[in-house]
Amino acid sequence: MITSSVGIEETHDATNVKSGVRLPYGTLTRKVNMSKTFTLGEVLTVTTGYLLSNVDSLYSVLNYLTGSELYTHQLPRAADHARPALLEAYPELDVDVPELKTEEEVDSYLNDLLAKGFKNEYELEPVPNFEQIDPLLELVKMMNKE
Repeated sequence: MITSSVGIEETHDATNVKSGVRLPYGTLTRKVNMSKTFTLGEVLTVTTGYLLSNVDSLYSVLNYLTGSELYTHQLPRAADHARPALLEAYPELDVDVPELKTEEEVDSYLNDLLAKGFKNEYELEPVPNFEQIDPLLELVKMMNKE
């Protein structure tokens, strides 16, 4: 059973395996931590809509958050779904990004944020309720709208 963005909850009947005798304390539950760490640039790429990391990182973050293997045309929908949860968890990431034309300017911008007290890494958990849509069917649907 998946818990709301906490991780996987494992439930076991509290029966002694060797004797088969049910123990008096009922059901044992253990939550498994499902969080993963991403860099400031990777997370800001999702929250701002500006590419502040490399494209492979964008796929990694969104695939992790949605539990999917996303195709390129699905990235905007996944980011739109994940953005509110990320900003709720980390409201400081609701920033305005200036026009950045080079990789050096992106690095300088991120370093300025770090100097202002932003964390270098953020611990994220999967975002619940992402609608899994067959990527090819979604593409056909998108093309038919145009």
